[in-house]
Amino acid sequence: MKIVSPELQEMLEQKKPVAIEFGSGDRPRDGFFHIDLVEMDRVDVVADLNDPLSCFPDDSVIEIYAHHVLEHVRNFIQLMQEVHRVCMRDSTVTIVVPHYSNQLAYSDPTHVRFFGLYTMCYFVERVFQPFKRKVPDFYIKEKFLLCEVVYDFEPKNTFLGRLFTRRVQLFINANPKRQEFYERYLCRFFPVASVRYVLSPVK
Repeated sequence: MKIVSPELQEMLEQKKPVAIEFGSGDRPRDGFFHIDLVEMDRVDVVADLNDPLSCFPDDSVIEIYAHHVLEHVRNFIQLMQEVHRVCMRDSTVTIVVPHYSNQLAYSDPTHVRFFGLYTMCYFVERVFQPFKRKVPDFYIKEKFLLCEVVYDFEPKNTFLGRLFTRRVQLFINANPKRQEFYERYLCRFFPVASVRYVLSPVK
């Protein structure tokens, strides 16, 4: 991990909270410092997310955004531990990844894992998991709150298609029971493009 941004280095030395984006590529998000495997314009940190976030001190990050990058990370559980370590209390972690019902999740040879409704619940204490089905929570001692889970459906090419998709998305995401029903019975017939999780570390 190498910091190439003097501004980021200065903020970390002054112990000012920073917002970081994982895997920003050539379309970085405004308001964030950007981490990518390849050094390019507007990349502030060159790093492999399979390795520890060694340049970031404990409790130094106020927000993390990761859009279609964690499906490429082999050491995913270690990365979640590092995310917990570097994040401040009440910070926000937003993760967008392909859902396993999306055929493109399987097509990309660089994808090493798949994500579903319950994936992030494995990092949440059972009592705080928002769904009826509970999953094990003993993989790591670091815990998060799962503030939001949202299915994002692929928009259709026609006006009526977009309207239908939007209404279906709103209906399914209205409550956890509908999301669980969708994942168990419907996702193979009506695939979802991606799933978005919003977490906050418990500290």
